[in-house]
Amino acid sequence: MNKRLAIWVALLGFGGAVVAVALVLNNYARADVLGGPLPAPSPPADNIQLTPVEKLGKLMLYDSTLSNPPGYSCATCHVAETGFTGPNSEINAFSGPQPGIVPGRFSDRKPQSYLYAAFSPEGPYYDPGLRTWLGGNFWDGRVSDLAKQGLQPPINPNEMANTPDGPYTPANGGYSPLLVQKLANRPYTSLFKQVYGQDVFQVYTPKQIYELFGEALAAYQSSGAVCAFSSKYDASKYGTPAMSLYTLSASEERGRQLYFGQAQCFQCHSSATVPAIQAITQGKNTFTMYCYANVGTPKNICNPYYQQTDQESNPHGYNSFGTKYVDRQSQSGARWHQILQEYSGRHSPIPRPLQGAEYARH
Repeated sequence: MNKRLAIWVALLGFGGAVVAVALVLNNYARADVLGGPLPAPSPPADNIQLTPVEKLGKLMLYDSTLSNPPGYSCATCHVAETGFTGPNSEINAFSGPQPGIVPGRFSDRKPQSYLYAAFSPEGPYYDPGLRTWLGGNFWDGRVSDLAKQGLQPPINPNEMANTPDGPYTPANGGYSPLLVQKLANRPYTSLFKQVYGQDVFQVYTPKQIYELFGEALAAYQSSGAVCAFSSKYDASKYGTPAMSLYTLSASEERGRQLYFGQAQCFQCHSSATVPAIQAITQGKNTFTMYCYANVGTPKNICNPYYQQTDQESNPHGYNSFGTKYVDRQSQSGARWHQILQEYSGRHSPIPRPLQGAEYARH
């Protein structure tokens, strides 16, 4: 009897432990279902020596007091464990947009990874040789570079929710006075002064300090801690420079041959054809050309990229057919029309109309 009781107690204890682990692992999933917020991530240990401005950028990137209300950092939706995109694979796969700091609010799109985003050319600009738009940042290329990208989430009401002074987008003059005030009284404030001057909070306007905040974030995101070029490919004889730290398996080698051969994946997913990028990376491949490519499917009419451009300002990417556009070579045009009507502008785990200018970055 005692032996049977002990077995039951052990089973109940094991079951309780499994439930506890499951609850911890599902922390992110429950946050998604309940509309957030997400738990704060821990900053990874420094794997290289960072410069002062890179260190400052990292400290601010992981500072969860910079949202309103406090609780979200930039890194909350860009964690190292998932390649600097959303923190939970289930949310990434089944909903995309992450919950914001305000419960019930969600970001507009799945967070774009800033892994190797530092090498995206300033843009977007039209490359007549490649016949495509290149560069810029965000899925729709609405900012020219990485430093400007970091200025938008803090004042996005669906993300970090700081109330902007001025128009919503920093490109139109908006910034967060509250965030700037916090920067003057954080554990890293002395480092901020070391980088930008002891009198930085006296001689610069709040808007200028907000821009320095973005520059420091970009410095860390451009550092070797983020852009490490540490993949198996980089460690193999195919890396630049060629190395012998890793040998591709037979399966991996077949995949490489398909990627750069018959499958033609490299046409969009390689920087080898873009001299401007190759010059910055010193020949290393980022496996993207940072472009916008029409993939022959209906455009997402809710994508700001299309709402912000027209035939005059964007003659190469403008689509005069609007929602009626379907690739005439496609045999599934009717089905795409149906999907467009059902899912246009929504984020769904099942097939939906791709953006007409889908980023070729991953």
